[in-house]
Amino acid sequence: MVPYRAFSHLRFVSAETISALQAFRKRHSDAVRVNHVQTTQPTTVDFAHYRSVLKNQAIVDEAEKLLKDFKPMSYDASSYVKAIETFEAKAVSVGQCLGATSMYSY
Repeated sequence: MVPYRAFSHLRFVSAETISALQAFRKRHSDAVRVNHVQTTQPTTVDFAHYRSVLKNQAIVDEAEKLLKDFKPMSYDASSYVKAIETFEAKAVSVGQCLGATSMYSY
């Protein structure tokens, strides 16, 4: 995590905001790490190998059929995007409000 002092130059940012930023950065770095691990793994299945190893060929045939018939599901992410935009707008307005009040407190 990023230490508190990394945000010390942002005088108008509360400790809660700094904590939320640190938690977000940690989740982001975890997601990037998991994505990297998954993208480096092979994406093909050697069914010939499984046919040579397993006695029950029907299971291998069924698994191959299921994999070939698999279609990734698509979903509407607009509700997530809208929630993020709402959160961003609120954060910007709070930041501007805090920035304006800290500007006059000197």
